[in-house]
Amino acid sequence: MSHPIVLSIAGSDPSGGAGIQADIKTISANGCYALSIATTQTIQNTQTFFKSYLMPQSMIKEQFITLSEDFDIKAIKIGMLKGCEQIELIYDLIQNLEIPIILDPIIQTSSGKKILDDKDLECLKKLFHKITLLTPNIDEAEILSGVVIENYEDMKKAIKKIDAKNTLLKGGHLKDEMLTDLLLYNEEYFSFSHPKIDSKNTHGTGCTLSSAIACFSALGFEIPKAVEKAIDYLQNSLSFAYDTGKGKGSLNHFFMLEK
Repeated sequence: MSHPIVLSIAGSDPSGGAGIQADIKTISANGCYALSIATTQTIQNTQTFFKSYLMPQSMIKEQFITLSEDFDIKAIKIGMLKGCEQIELIYDLIQNLEIPIILDPIIQTSSGKKILDDKDLECLKKLFHKITLLTPNIDEAEILSGVVIENYEDMKKAIKKIDAKNTLLKGGHLKDEMLTDLLLYNEEYFSFSHPKIDSKNTHGTGCTLSSAIACFSALGFEIPKAVEKAIDYLQNSLSFAYDTGKGKGSLNHFFMLEK
């Protein structure tokens, strides 16, 4: 059986809930075959993000070239990038590709620790028109747009100010009982509403959603439908999340086995 191939370029999370570990689980759970390139090795658990170590530039480039020569990659998900040199390397590697590329902009940790400084952010923005879809959360969108986001109307203001080819602004950090994710795709708005799931086990939600979108894009769905299906998958993964560790536990990426 042939499975579309999806490449994750992201940080490695030893706790297994986020980064390339979450991406591999998500891609595998949704009928695709996962490749991965680690950009950073992180030191983290369910409670705290301590630090990260950059992977060598040459290693990332050689892995990308070697994989591309062997596999027919149908989509790419990009997660944690650190520093202008690494961002510019990824730009060079993807600039001539004509496949769906989903970028989850990891600007800071959930505890507020900066991953990218202002100079790094300017470098990251150069990717925004080379990728298919940008997937910031509320905090990231506030940084990218300069708009304080407290409701749906603020989301519309912010998404217009983010200079990306297409953007999915995730509403999960708002306090409403019904949450809305807002997609601006080909200058048309799409909204996706869903109930807020009351769970502390939310480690890796952004990684999971972006890799699910990449996966469904690889399976042939247009971006709006891929987003809809990815949100549904995330909701189920949250509903059946694991209570692992002492902090924010992991999603259950293979919830369908328990259902």
